[in-house]
Amino acid sequence: MKVVFSGGGTLGPVTPLLAIKQIIQEEFPETSFVWLGTKNGPEKILVEKENILFSVLNTGKFRRYISFWNIIDIFKIIGAFFHSLYFIWREEPDVCISAGGFTSVPLHWAAWIFGVPTWVHQQDVKVGMANKMMASVATIITTALEINLKNFSKKKTIWLGNPVRQDILLGEKNRGFELFNLDKKIPVVFATGGGTGLVGIYKAIRELQALGWMNTNRLPRIVAVQAEGCAPVVRAFEAEQDTCTFFEGAHTMASGLRVPKSFADRMILQTIRETNGTAVSVSDEEIQSAQRIWAVQEGMFVAPEGAATLAGMLKLRDSGWLQPDERVVLLNTATGLKYLDLL
Repeated sequence: MKVVFSGGGTLGPVTPLLAIKQIIQEEFPETSFVWLGTKNGPEKILVEKENILFSVLNTGKFRRYISFWNIIDIFKIIGAFFHSLYFIWREEPDVCISAGGFTSVPLHWAAWIFGVPTWVHQQDVKVGMANKMMASVATIITTALEINLKNFSKKKTIWLGNPVRQDILLGEKNRGFELFNLDKKIPVVFATGGGTGLVGIYKAIRELQALGWMNTNRLPRIVAVQAEGCAPVVRAFEAEQDTCTFFEGAHTMASGLRVPKSFADRMILQTIRETNGTAVSVSDEEIQSAQRIWAVQEGMFVAPEGAATLAGMLKLRDSGWLQPDERVVLLNTATGLKYLDLL
């Protein structure tokens, strides 16, 4: 069996497919995998580490705002479609699988023409344009959230949840030791979406402690920062609950924080409490202000998710939870170039 994965530009549509790849490989060891991605995206390194053959598809995207590039990209999309026809003819895959991204659109259209089954996974709360364009030709559609079942055909849509790699909760203790000069005065502020990063960092810290590599037995305080428009962890923390409830009407400019129900919610809340941390929400306006501060003072154009950590830190400092002389580690996970349409 041959499986073709597609998607890239960011790692959002990549990581769930790697989890699916692990499951397929366990059940069908003889399966071969090919990945169709972007030329300059971050996915190539991660994909090749999984021993997946990587190929590039240059395509355009449909922007929902006026731009000169919309004209240019029409021709790029047409070219990508004919490239995809050749690719499907050459590779003869048994199935094509995507979790979004415009790289996948011409490929899935071409697969439909050749009668190759396609699987589209919807992982975000808001259905992206690419998945909308692939849905009509998809053989099967799966969603991470039950609420999204209503956005697709009932005949071919299944609520699956979000596939997770087996190693997702395994913190990299060596990397954590190199990145953070951990001592009792360093709270760790982390913008929480799905929350596995926060849990992984805490696991790494505990392992460093067990190895005797920390010069203190006191854990750094871990803080979860969420957007006011989608703050299930903050709400559960303030209500002293052990799990989160679904956050209805989730909305925020930071799509990585638009997670109405974190699947690692119990562990997130446990981590915050065990480290005497806290959870705080910030507005989109505060996030944008933090982006400007980061750009002016540090020369970094960070993603809204990363800027949320600075906004959260400033709010905690103003409230007195953080002292002015405390050292704080802020974690930024992406570039603001992903969000040029919001400028």
